Amino acid sequence: MFDTEQKELSFYRQLFSKMNAAIYITNLDPFSLKWVTNNKLLNSVLGLNQQQVLDQGDFIASRVLKNPDFEESINTAVEAFSKNPDSTWTGAYRIKKENSSEYSWVMYSTATFEKDDQGNPKTGVVVAFGLNEFNTPGAMQDFIAHLKSRIFATQRTSLTAQQRIVMSKILDNKTSAQIAKELSLSKYTIDDHRKAIYKKLGCKNKSELFQYAQKIGFQDSKT
Repeated sequence: MFDTEQKELSFYRQLFSKMNAAIYITNLDPFSLKWVTNNKLLNSVLGLNQQQVLDQGDFIASRVLKNPDFEESINTAVEAFSKNPDSTWTGAYRIKKENSSEYSWVMYSTATFEKDDQGNPKTGVVVAFGLNEFNTPGAMQDFIAHLKSRIFATQRTSLTAQQRIVMSKILDNKTSAQIAKELSLSKYTIDDHRKAIYKKLGCKNKSELFQYAQKIGFQDSKT
C-alpha cells in the first residue's frame, strides 16, 4: 500500500489526526504520560493540544492521579497487567479540563505495549474517547442497563429464583395477598420472601427496594 516509509508515516499521522479518539502511551511504574496522538479530542477533553499535553506530561498524570476513578482506572489495571501482561483492560474515568472545575468522562481500552527483559509490563497503550456527547440515546440506555446487569450481578444472583419472581411482582406494586394468589402460595410465605429480599439487599421498606432495584438494573430486566 505504501511505496516509502515516509508515505506510511504521513498516512498514520493523518489517520490519527482524523480519529475521534486519542491514542497514548503511558509508563506503568511510575505512572506517567509518554506520547499521545494529535487531534481535536485532546482539546475538547483537556483543553490542551498535543504539545501542551506532552510538555505537561507529569502534570497530566497528576491530574489523573487526583481523579475519583484512579483506583479502578490505574491501580487495579496496573495490578492486572502485573499478573498477566498479555491481558487487556477496559473502563472509564473522569478528568478535569484545563482551567475548569468540571470533569469530562472518558472511556478507554488499554493493553501492555512494552515489556522489560523479565517479561514484566513496562508501558501501556491506550485508546480513549470522550463520553460527553452521544448521538444514540436509545442504544446508550440499553448499554447502561447492560452495565448495571454486569456490575451488580452478585447482588442480583444473591436472590433465589423464587425471591426474584416475588421481587418482580413487588416492583409491579402488588400486595402480598395478590402475589400469593398468583403464585399459589400462602400470604405468610410471600411475607417471608419479602423480609428475606429486604435483608439481602439492605432495604428497610418498599421505597428503598424500588430505589435499589433501579440502581442494580433489576427493573430493566425483571429477572
